[in-house]
Amino acid sequence: MNVDVKIRYVSFDGASVVVSLDEKIMKNGEIASFVLKMTGIGDDIISAVDFESLEFCDNVGAIPVCFEDISRPPRVIRKIRATRDTDGRISIRYGCKFKPARRNPILDMGIERNGTMGAGENFLPSFNREKINLNIGFDISDLPENCSYVWTYGGSGSFEVKGDVLSSSYFCVGKINRCENGNFGYYWLDDTVDLSETAAMAEKIFSDFSVFFGDTDEPYRILARCRETSVCGGTAADRSYAYIYAPEMHPSKEDLKLLFAHEIVHNWTTMSDIPYGICTWYQEGIADLYSTLLLYRNGMLTRDELIFDLNSKSRQYYENPCVSLPNDQLGKLLFKDLEATTVPYGRGFFYLLSVDRDIRMATDGKKTLDDIVKKLLSINKPDNEAWLSELEKIGLADARAKFDRMCSGEIIAPVLSCFDGADIEITQTHSVRRRTGEECTVWEFK
Repeated sequence: MNVDVKIRYVSFDGASVVVSLDEKIMKNGEIASFVLKMTGIGDDIISAVDFESLEFCDNVGAIPVCFEDISRPPRVIRKIRATRDTDGRISIRYGCKFKPARRNPILDMGIERNGTMGAGENFLPSFNREKINLNIGFDISDLPENCSYVWTYGGSGSFEVKGDVLSSSYFCVGKINRCENGNFGYYWLDDTVDLSETAAMAEKIFSDFSVFFGDTDEPYRILARCRETSVCGGTAADRSYAYIYAPEMHPSKEDLKLLFAHEIVHNWTTMSDIPYGICTWYQEGIADLYSTLLLYRNGMLTRDELIFDLNSKSRQYYENPCVSLPNDQLGKLLFKDLEATTVPYGRGFFYLLSVDRDIRMATDGKKTLDDIVKKLLSINKPDNEAWLSELEKIGLADARAKFDRMCSGEIIAPVLSCFDGADIEITQTHSVRRRTGEECTVWEFK
């Protein structure tokens, strides 16, 4: 499918979009889809698309369409279907109205003081194709002087990309501050701070991690949103990441080191996590583990920092009142219960540490978790079955039983075999679970 997209930013709070498709759609076939809203995260994120302004035309004229709204928690997807066969190129036109920037997760297109920044899924369509040939252009002639734009893949141009690339990317327009080097870019709209040193640290993390994951020379962008918030956090998208900080309270680059590392790992380590909770243990556990592990290996995390991080992860997991809930139940509580939402991070982290020890023992140290992680990178849309298959191939006969116990909520005691040279001692201590006050065991690292 050939797709031409023109985004005209008419102001910081609105845009008009024209999409042209070189594709024949049969009657009842899907032309495009939009994320109608995100639910279950407090206040819903509503699409910025003005659906009443949507126009569909081809060589014959107006294309009659129907909407089909499908629930895929936490999203509601609006599929747009043609009610007749189309003829020639399809033109889609519509307007968008952006709202003030909201809190995490950054899945809106939000207005700040000097521009607008956010997620493509809030105002751009997806196409039901594995690959599309995308030609994208931007028009900012209506905006004040000194404005510019950027998106995950840079600027205007032609790209061979996934069919959902527009909705899984980040966009920014306005008076943008930039730190760019090759295909790495760091962007912010707040003119009261200089984030160049933070950008340099983030670039080093991405560069170091790219070597481990065998990345090609593809782009990666980080965007910083300034708005009132009590917690600095963010959201990963394809080849990009956006985070929030409070005005006049930008965290130090040391405070952001592990956060950036975690989100950068997400760039490579993916599993299909629908319905939510099925593979969240891997998505978040692998990011938690390899952010810490690769920073330590590359000399960006001292032993003291490593000990502090391990103890923080230990208390977050073992003192969690939802620690024993099964994975599927945790998925249903995603964003609704903060404690339940964070369990897969610790569960995945300590399970993966245990599996790394098992792999080393089964192969006499010839293989490690690294080998499995890199193998999964070569598999299209890996899932739990792909994970288990790779473990069984190297001789872990009890891999499925151990995996099932993890998924059911078994609490996993820590083992360490991958932090070479750290010489860490693990001891048990008594504590209580948050919210319930129930007594529990916590492991300490020294």
